[in-house]
Amino acid sequence: MIVPLTETYSKWKKYFKDYRYVYLCAMSGYGKTTSAQYFAKNYMKCWYYLSVEEADFIEKLNHILNQKMDGRVSPLIIIDDLQWLSSERWNQFISAIVSDNVVLHKFHFFLLSRAELPPNLKPYQLTGHLLEIDNTSMRFQRPQFEKLLELRGMGRTQKEVEFLEKNAHDYPVAAMIIVNRLKKYSIDELQKSNTLMKEFKFWVIQDIYIYFDQRLFNRWEEDIREFLIEIAGFEVFTVEMADYIRGRNDSETILHKIMKVGSFIKQVGNRIVIMNEDKENAKKLAAVSKADREAILRNEIPAANLEKEYSIFPFFRYYLVNRQVKELSKERWKLLYSRAGYWYEKKRRFLQAMDSYQTAGEKNKVKELIIQNDDLYGGVSGVEKIASYIDQMEKKDLLDSPEILAVAALLESIRLHKEISEAYLDRLEYLMESMDKDSTLYYKMRTKVIYLKLVFPHRETYNLLGNINKYGEICREYRVHLNNACITANIPSVINGVKDICTWCRHPDEICDCVREPMRYLLGERFTGAVDIGVGENYYYKNQINEAISNVIKGQSASLVKNNLILTFAANGCLARVFIAEGNIDTAQSIMTDLEKLVHTKKVYSLLANINTFKVRIAMYRDDIPTIHSWLIEDAPNEYGEIFITLSYQYMTKLRAYIRNNELTKAMILIEKIEELCLRCHRSFVWMKVMLLKSLVLYRQHEKWEAVFDTVIKKAASYHFIRVVADEGVCIYELFMLAKKKGRFHSFQDQKFLDELQAELEKMARYYPNYLKYKSKSNLYLSPIEMSVLQKIVEGKSNPIIADELNMTVHGIKYHVTNIYRKMKVRNRAEAIAIAKEKKIV
Repeated sequence: MIVPLTETYSKWKKYFKDYRYVYLCAMSGYGKTTSAQYFAKNYMKCWYYLSVEEADFIEKLNHILNQKMDGRVSPLIIIDDLQWLSSERWNQFISAIVSDNVVLHKFHFFLLSRAELPPNLKPYQLTGHLLEIDNTSMRFQRPQFEKLLELRGMGRTQKEVEFLEKNAHDYPVAAMIIVNRLKKYSIDELQKSNTLMKEFKFWVIQDIYIYFDQRLFNRWEEDIREFLIEIAGFEVFTVEMADYIRGRNDSETILHKIMKVGSFIKQVGNRIVIMNEDKENAKKLAAVSKADREAILRNEIPAANLEKEYSIFPFFRYYLVNRQVKELSKERWKLLYSRAGYWYEKKRRFLQAMDSYQTAGEKNKVKELIIQNDDLYGGVSGVEKIASYIDQMEKKDLLDSPEILAVAALLESIRLHKEISEAYLDRLEYLMESMDKDSTLYYKMRTKVIYLKLVFPHRETYNLLGNINKYGEICREYRVHLNNACITANIPSVINGVKDICTWCRHPDEICDCVREPMRYLLGERFTGAVDIGVGENYYYKNQINEAISNVIKGQSASLVKNNLILTFAANGCLARVFIAEGNIDTAQSIMTDLEKLVHTKKVYSLLANINTFKVRIAMYRDDIPTIHSWLIEDAPNEYGEIFITLSYQYMTKLRAYIRNNELTKAMILIEKIEELCLRCHRSFVWMKVMLLKSLVLYRQHEKWEAVFDTVIKKAASYHFIRVVADEGVCIYELFMLAKKKGRFHSFQDQKFLDELQAELEKMARYYPNYLKYKSKSNLYLSPIEMSVLQKIVEGKSNPIIADELNMTVHGIKYHVTNIYRKMKVRNRAEAIAIAKEKKIV
């Protein structure tokens, strides 16, 4: 049984028009052999199949190449399992596939391997004769899941397809194993019974593990198997890390061997490592990518070499972790994770270090790192992870440690546990009474208490200005600073950071004069630029773009000089929003990409989650569905568990994703949670945003939306915050024009605000016409190629013309047209065109 990949086969057909050799690299389980044979059988007139594992492989290959051929056809030779070709036979193989007969008879080669392109074949890639492709086009998507269910004689409803998407991801062999097991279970039963679901998952996992045993693991050398088991517990690793954890220096050699036999380990990125100025710099610089090399020469980033990061294919990593548990001794297990904890700690990757130490059973090290993380990042980094560790602590350990109490007090406030937070602060002040007033710990705890009283999210902001002046004076008198405060909460904003200070935006000049000096005493020189960035943000939201840029650049420059990337993120976030507002989204993307590199260089990993979230916001303006979908599955916070105020930026992004996907019930649940968070933590800025989106959801649910919309517009006008509304673009423009048509703005006092807002909404609608675009609730799903065919049908084009324009065969077009008719439940072109226009499918 095969699930056809029609679009992929069409691409392959085109590749063989342009290249003599096509090299397909894909891990076991993606169906290389089956798909290649199906393609050859249905798309090629003459083809042969050989496997490298055949004893007389070279002889058979030469025999085929020396046969008499019909000069009117170009034969295709599929050569499988190339990863097992021994080094001695490579010369014979190369001689065969570049022989005169190959050129004479127009042979083409489809080379299949689990490993990436070997050096022996690189020259043919460089000369333009060989194309390397990966498993991207072989991953299962919704059409393949539907077809698989159909071939197995099972239902193809939304429920079955979503179950496969969630559990198989895009891995074909996992999808087939799950479908086979589903014959004995119903999805409704599985979703209602945890016991049944556990049983089902157990058997699916066993099937996948047996597959990996037979096809991969048992065929490798002992050093490869040992390496993989020892490194399995880590999602991403480097050669340096693997060497240190294992206590050996052969990781690079073993990795090279692994790369020759499979692609289940991939290089996933590069970690920039600052280098010393020495004679080796020129040599190391040569290994850096062209873009980074140019940036280095422009002095935008320090000279660096790129330390390669690797990850193991997720399904295979779970399998290896299972073997790790069974095969490693308790002592070896503990040693591996203890070393990993130390390695992460030295790299200042505290959350991963805590995980490793916790696995190794070193609870005191976890406690130390919680304190270090708080000292470095002001208590707002990794709150979910740290909350879980503090919840596991003995109560006595927590209440008797001033430093842990300080962490827990802020954490409970972030979790909206007001009473517990205040109780921990009281306990901390009680412990301070018995401390030596000249001790280092007392001075540290005194600054912590000042910090907590200023930033507790649950406390109101009406007296924040007075407290800044009061505590600024104390810091000046005692010559202490809140050096590691995080006033932005790692969000790209100052006015909507750990505290919402947008009320200051009504009188920005007066407020700035009052706070600039106390803030300097309070936060120290490291936070120079914070006030300028906050002022710049204020001007941005008021749509005074030139003033915004002027102030933000001033603050950004100061933050870079003082090496404060937390403030740099706030500044760069504002600048990126400026470019988005001007329709220059590519520059906004570049700003975030460059900042991400700098964050890796400086090891400020606490910013990565929200930098990634900002990039998802950019993807929404582009209507980049894969990026949004991937973030929702892998990185978006879970709103059904505890709510953390510091994740508000991510919650708001997830809300927009729900709206974009037309998941309006999920959107409304999340709106209610964010709305409660805003009220309990006095967040006017986020409240305006969430209520604006609430009006949109109500409108799409055909509920009364006007009153909510009116309230937000009036609130935004009170601050003259044009961009709070305008940044939501085309979908809010539709509501604005409806409200205007209904006469809801007749009594509005600030008509100038409305005129400016309308102009900006119109601009955003032009720049980003698909932003949060409404999607029909129809279950109709057409693949990209089917959408292209349907578009051509609506344009009135015949099958031969469509085939020519899409570079496909007429037979292929007929196949797609049949699928389109079936999915749309129509009988002919006229009905398909009518429904496509009515439902605005194309």
